[in-house]
Amino acid sequence: MKSDEYQRLKDIEDFIEPFHDLWQYEILNEHPRLYNPHWEAWACELSRFDPSELSFYLQNYQSPKLSSEFNNYLKDIRELQDWNKFKISQDIFKNAELHHACRKTTPKKRHEINCIVNYFSNTKLDQIVDFAGGVGHLSQALSFYHAHSPILCLDCDENLLNLGKKRVENYCSDWKSPPQFENFSIKKDMELNKEYKTLLGLHCCGDLTQYILDYFKNSRAQNLLSVGCCYHKITDSIPQIPGFKNFQYSLYAKTLATRSHAPSTPKDLAIRFQVKKYRYSFELLLRSEFGITETSTLKSSLKNIYKNNFANYARHQLERLHLPSLSSTTLENFYQSPLIKKESNRLIYLGFLRQSLGRLIEMSIVLRRCVDLQNTNKEVSMLEIFDRDISQRNLAIVGAK
Repeated sequence: MKSDEYQRLKDIEDFIEPFHDLWQYEILNEHPRLYNPHWEAWACELSRFDPSELSFYLQNYQSPKLSSEFNNYLKDIRELQDWNKFKISQDIFKNAELHHACRKTTPKKRHEINCIVNYFSNTKLDQIVDFAGGVGHLSQALSFYHAHSPILCLDCDENLLNLGKKRVENYCSDWKSPPQFENFSIKKDMELNKEYKTLLGLHCCGDLTQYILDYFKNSRAQNLLSVGCCYHKITDSIPQIPGFKNFQYSLYAKTLATRSHAPSTPKDLAIRFQVKKYRYSFELLLRSEFGITETSTLKSSLKNIYKNNFANYARHQLERLHLPSLSSTTLENFYQSPLIKKESNRLIYLGFLRQSLGRLIEMSIVLRRCVDLQNTNKEVSMLEIFDRDISQRNLAIVGAK
């Protein structure tokens, strides 16, 4: 019998396959390509929304302003995104000693630690290793509740490890089994002691998550909680599953998965729209005036530059690209031209349409990793471990005995 994860992976990938060209490629890189007429029509429908309505759409809610076909698309996405959610049974930080030991942690970090400790509340953990544990906030909390078990906090940043050692000295040196700290990088330390029974990876970037899962697969470890992050930094291949299409996730697809954030507020969307309006118009300027057809790598500019007129923004970017400047009149006339306004808006709303697939791409990656472990008889599942409004990267692969 196939697992729930297997079936959901199949349902998601059957759904996203027809939209392959939308999520696999960056919209701007494909200019001046025209997309599927249905997608173009949906982008046009979105252009009628104000920021507050667009915020509602980005949560994949249906709207009477949208066609029935578009509403059905959003309904399908919401149903596919819905998954098992973890519920906290107790607030561990009500304990004064632990509250003091984990002081100066952000509300987001406290929520994550609270969820993880609660998840393992009925599990006897042993030989715990906390990958990319930084200063050891999670390791500290677990050492408080699992005092019998040695905990090793690994990180590649020596400064964070030193800060963690100082925290232990200041707040929990008298605990039965305070965390130990060790420098570790998967590039140079590919083997670990096989005695570790509990593997933790909270928001491990890029290939580190797959390293943890492979370690779990090939060792006698019994307990696992791994939450991935920064999918765009993955260089190893994402597992291919027998019976499934051989999906190759481009950098742009993995970046889309990384950016499948919690819903934006209308104010956030208004700012994002202005940023995209300037950036897309500038890319069209490079194509029109300089014959540059490849999308430029424009690193984030100061936010205030988007509050100025387009001419100031464009001259700033031309200088950064070592290109000759143009007059303010030329730049403003280009920006205000009906053709450029229409095309930049088209690209922006196609981008918003593309964004609606981001969570499904993320789930596809995580589910492939999960099913890959299940195929080796590992008892694991996928769980929404955190409240997504608090911690957006909340999909965990978990297993506990």
